Amino acid sequence: MKMTVLIQQIKTTWSKQSRGHPDSQVRNAVPEYYRINGIDLEEGILFQSIDYTESDLFQRPRVKIFEPISESRLRELGLYLEIADGECKVSNWKASGRSKSFVTLGEDEWSRKVVYSHSMSFEHVDEYHKVVRNFYFGEGKKSHDVISTKEPVCTRYGVASAKLLNKRMDVGLDKP
Repeated sequence: MKMTVLIQQIKTTWSKQSRGHPDSQVRNAVPEYYRINGIDLEEGILFQSIDYTESDLFQRPRVKIFEPISESRLRELGLYLEIADGECKVSNWKASGRSKSFVTLGEDEWSRKVVYSHSMSFEHVDEYHKVVRNFYFGEGKKSHDVISTKEPVCTRYGVASAKLLNKRMDVGLDKP
């Protein structure tokens, strides 16, 4: 049986302008899963990115199709995958060596990782990011049915900035 690993990344980017009401409601309505539809999925590791931005009021995502991903691109994303014995272990990758895996997926299982971060541009403009990564392991043609009908094996939340962590706690986003 051909096994596929799908990594779907949904990134939402905003500034202070969209932190409060009513813009935050629109931003928070961005989906954490984008339907996998009409794609001839093949064996291997495939990546899709979907970007939502404040400039288009989070209404017109830039959607790229699933494409094979190289090991170097996985490293750029901070990921390491180990596929063996009908399982896919997903770990964070670091230059000093990979860290402990955060999920092991069996056939036709999926997981979600959500990371919030904050950055400042050269123009001293605060930018906030929410990156959702959905991971699926199994037969590619089953991916949408599995993700839309089964609960994820696990959902992990993380924060890449202590400053943003404080802001998340202020608005009740501190999920386990």
